[in-house]
Amino acid sequence: MAQSLQIDTLAFSKSLKKAGADEKLAEAIVEGISKVDTSDLATKTDITQLRGEIKDVKVELKTEFAALYKHLWLMGLGIVALVTALDKLL
Repeated sequence: MAQSLQIDTLAFSKSLKKAGADEKLAEAIVEGISKVDTSDLATKTDITQLRGEIKDVKVELKTEFAALYKHLWLMGLGIVALVTALDKLL
């Protein structure tokens, strides 16, 4: 369902007229702005929820990187041990 901006159209129209717009132009601008579809805009709640989700993903990534780092060290140690064993055998 489309949502529109909630503005005081009378006050906005008066401001436009005071700034030099003629009445027809002011009414056209107010009408156009009041019909803008804002249903795809993020609300403060949406942004707060998204920040929480991003924080959760960051924690998960840190955990995954820590595990990866540990595995890389173990692989490195294994390679060193293998090279050392081969060096002694040959």
